[in-house]
Amino acid sequence: MRKEIVFGALVIAGALFVYAINFNEWLGFSENKGDWGTFGDFVGGFSNPIITFITMCMLIKSIDLQKDANESIIDQNTQIKNSETRQKEIEDLRSFESTFYNLAEVARQEYSRLRIKDSNGNEYFESFAVSYIEEEILHQHTDNIILGKPSDFLAIFNKLDEQSSMALFSSVRSFYILFKITTEACPPNYQERYIEICNYTMPVRFLNLVCIAQAYSDWEILKLLTKHNFFEKDGIKQYLETWESLKTNPMFRKFTQQKHSLVRPGPGVFPLLSKVKK
Repeated sequence: MRKEIVFGALVIAGALFVYAINFNEWLGFSENKGDWGTFGDFVGGFSNPIITFITMCMLIKSIDLQKDANESIIDQNTQIKNSETRQKEIEDLRSFESTFYNLAEVARQEYSRLRIKDSNGNEYFESFAVSYIEEEILHQHTDNIILGKPSDFLAIFNKLDEQSSMALFSSVRSFYILFKITTEACPPNYQERYIEICNYTMPVRFLNLVCIAQAYSDWEILKLLTKHNFFEKDGIKQYLETWESLKTNPMFRKFTQQKHSLVRPGPGVFPLLSKVKK
């Protein structure tokens, strides 16, 4: 801006200088009005185009500066908005984490209270209760094969739930609640992460119980886990497919030990009676 003003002043001074040396010959100021009119026409005709050009350049530069300033303001507003969004997301995550870990502890406690009695009055707890459920399903299925009749897995599982005083449903429901809160309250960018935490922080045999319920129950609460592909995860999928295969394979299939930690060794490996109360 300053350079343009200096240049404009030099143009006007140059016009005066050129007129003086060519038409006035340094004779001083004329008293003739016609001379002053001629002088004005000369200075205006000489300097106006140049000054107009300089003005246009300054206007264009001013517009560019205003554009840059607007873009800078927009960038600042965008950064502020992103910062506010990020801050809100962090606050939402902190609020969610508190609820998540409390519910995770509730789910583990609910599983720790899992117990089931057999027909002889023997009582099995936690992982041993899950092992008993597995053994009982396989035992009844084997008996049905020997008798030549199909197995009603839904009825078998419902009977086991009754034997546990609905502790099976209560345990699975506690995991469902944890999963539901994760899918509804967790910020979207962190949902998959906390679904994985659901997977890896719960006892393995607890997840085995959830898979058995998926295979043989008609509980509506399990549809949410299916919707979010929980049963498609490695280990869980293989374990679930093994149980579901009993419904389609007419012959008894023994479970084989898998590498993944979520798939248990075959029946009989766990010492079921080592934690039994009469």
